[in-house]
Amino acid sequence: MPTTLEIESAYAQIPVASPAANYTAITIRPDITVQARPQVQIGLVIDTSGSMDGQIRNQKKIDLVKAAATNVINQLQDGDAVCLIAFSDRVQILVPATVVSGDRSRLLNAIRNLRADGGTLMGDGIAAAQQQFFALPAQSAVRKIVVLTDGQTNDEDRCYQLAEQTQIPLMLGGIGDDYNGRLLNEMARSARGIAEYIDRSEAVGDFFKEVLVTVQSTVVTNAVLSMDFRQRFRPKRIHQVSPELKSFDFVPVTPTSRHTEIQVGDIQREGMTILVEYVYEGGAGFASEFQVATLSLRFDQPPQSGLEIRSDDFTIQLADITGFPAMNPEVKQFIDHAAVETAQTQLLQAAQAGDVSVATQKLNVLQQSLERVGADPNFIQQTVSTMRLQLKDAGNATAISDSSATKKLTSGTRKLVLPQNPDQGS
Repeated sequence: MPTTLEIESAYAQIPVASPAANYTAITIRPDITVQARPQVQIGLVIDTSGSMDGQIRNQKKIDLVKAAATNVINQLQDGDAVCLIAFSDRVQILVPATVVSGDRSRLLNAIRNLRADGGTLMGDGIAAAQQQFFALPAQSAVRKIVVLTDGQTNDEDRCYQLAEQTQIPLMLGGIGDDYNGRLLNEMARSARGIAEYIDRSEAVGDFFKEVLVTVQSTVVTNAVLSMDFRQRFRPKRIHQVSPELKSFDFVPVTPTSRHTEIQVGDIQREGMTILVEYVYEGGAGFASEFQVATLSLRFDQPPQSGLEIRSDDFTIQLADITGFPAMNPEVKQFIDHAAVETAQTQLLQAAQAGDVSVATQKLNVLQQSLERVGADPNFIQQTVSTMRLQLKDAGNATAISDSSATKKLTSGTRKLVLPQNPDQGS
């Protein structure tokens, strides 16, 4: 079955007479009949600054990373490719881009010999990994750059720039409480990747396990969803709601430019659902079915590249009604999950601005949103409730802008999602 776009609206009808908001879930279901497994290409970029000699629960961070990286190497298949970069206040290309074979002693010895010393220049490490990928064929591969760090870096501006420009998604792990959480989260957003808070010794292995599961289940790469909105309709927010929760940046449409697009990135076998919140601005004049936007998905499906599918099914029925009909329950669940991410974003913006009043209000909204989607009460206690106490004690909203509770919140909400089709079994 070819890759498809499935469109489902929150409201089957909205009033024709006045402006209204609506939501549409766009599910991308990739073709999973392609038999050839793509090559996996991983760049391991590991912080070896002096602080990595510190401990998490009586185990050295550098030793935990060594064990987890070794497990990754052992689970790659022959024919996959990997490079190993160490960064402190200088960069070491310990293993250049190498195709994995039966004899992996060189890779394993390089990991075994990692030592912690010096400062932190993460951008140099990422740039070195990107250069290594130039030597590898891109069209038939699933590519990830995996970065682990436990501290602040001295080249933040370069890190932001590299994340915005990269063609290779970044999977970023922050170990302990001292790393720059805002930096890693923004890099993950720009680079179509993830940022994970690693606060327990066993979580290092969990992070690397997630890396392997992600690359091995990826079937679509470099996906871009283009949307051409018709007059009277404009997008307000766009979220990914399955299999992970995050928001997308996009260029707003204007009266003269109705086109926008989002960088979707990689899609795994289970597919992806995107929730578009859009506004009907009124003025249609009569009841009828109207097209909201045309959709086009450009993507690669290794070993194929340059594929495209289109859909004209993003429509809405404008009706002579004064109220709204019942909301589609599945889309309602997606809306509730997206509300968590929106509340979290607004909270962090208020915290960074130092606005105690707004931050307190958004904490309350976030807690209500988390409770609505059935989040673990312990998770709420460890994040929102802890942040509320920190805010009260400090009297300054910036105290929670990058606290350990905030790191746990931003990492954990990413996973607060429904299965792509709640009614469908495995």
